[in-house]
Amino acid sequence: MNKVSKEVKVQLIIAVALTLFLCYIDEGFYNFNWMLEWDNWLAFVIYVALFWAIQMLLSKLFKLTTKGTLQTWLSTFSGSILALILVIFIVINIV
Repeated sequence: MNKVSKEVKVQLIIAVALTLFLCYIDEGFYNFNWMLEWDNWLAFVIYVALFWAIQMLLSKLFKLTTKGTLQTWLSTFSGSILALILVIFIVINIV
């Protein structure tokens, strides 16, 4: 059985935490009532997957120049910021 690396765990936790924060502040209600509807969970999973995928992509790119903990944190934070910018542009263009 393959073990999940520490890097993947950190990136997934950050992606989930950031998505939970975005869902919490969504539409100015500042609560977690969104959890009561299944379609909101679908959006939650899509956002987590987007954040995590960008973090993993940047992780692969940063492995060429850095190693270890620095590479994990660089890819995690820069991936989160890049994904957040992408989400903002998507939401602005849809609305």
